[in-house]
Amino acid sequence: MRSLCVEIQMGHSVGVTDSYYKPTENELLTEYLKAVGDLMILDTEYKPQQEDIEELKKHVKKQKEEIDKLCTSMADLNAFVGVGRLEDSSNHIFI
Repeated sequence: MRSLCVEIQMGHSVGVTDSYYKPTENELLTEYLKAVGDLMILDTEYKPQQEDIEELKKHVKKQKEEIDKLCTSMADLNAFVGVGRLEDSSNHIFI
C-alpha cells in the first residue's frame, strides 16, 4: 500500500503533496483492499458464525433424538417378532 494512501486514510496531513496528488476514492479503496489481509487480526473468513454453530447443535440434537426413536422402535419390533424365535421357526416344515 502506498504510504501516501495510508496517510490520507488515517486522516493525516500530507503537507505539500496534497497540492500535487489527490487519489480518488477508487484508488484509495484499491490500495486498502491490497492490504486488508495483512490488517486483519482474526481470519474471520474461515471461522463459523455463532448462529451457524447454534444451528448445527440443534441439527445434531434432532438427529440424536431420531436415532433414539429408531433404536426404541427397533427394540420394540425385535421384542414383538421375537428375535430368538426366528431360529426356532426354521425347524418347521411347511407342506
